[in-house]
Amino acid sequence: MMAERLFTQALPAVTGFTSPRAWAFSLIGIHEYLRRTKGDRVALEVRENLTGRLMNIFDRVADPGWTWFEESLTYDNAKLAHALIVSGHATGQKRVSERGIQALRWLVAYRPRSMVNCGPLAATDSTSGMAGARTSTSSPSRPRPPSPLAWKRTAPQPTVVV
Repeated sequence: MMAERLFTQALPAVTGFTSPRAWAFSLIGIHEYLRRTKGDRVALEVRENLTGRLMNIFDRVADPGWTWFEESLTYDNAKLAHALIVSGHATGQKRVSERGIQALRWLVAYRPRSMVNCGPLAATDSTSGMAGARTSTSSPSRPRPPSPLAWKRTAPQPTVVV
């Protein structure tokens, strides 16, 4: 009950967030909250607002060669698609969930070239063969040539069920 009270008190502040990832994480939290407490008007309104924001930025940025929400990939990229998938399914908005699936499929297809935040990674420099943890703060943005580093997963990839 305490967690629910804190959640409902904090929920109105979410609409002031400017980060798409903050919107996505909020949408995923709202989804779980609404699975347990049906019909919370404020949560339903915030979900609608944030879903609309993610759809709007996707529509503004995406094009046939870059089916994504932003001009670059940074961290927790799949959460953007995840948020649209769960929100679309929960609200029965097929267009929303399909947009999330479209973005997730693009991210998975793009990942072998960028391997940005798709799990624990190790970078191998193709010229020296040296491996190490990723320390670069740069992120791929479009259009970007392939990195001189070959990114390899160091842990098994989770299965995505859509």
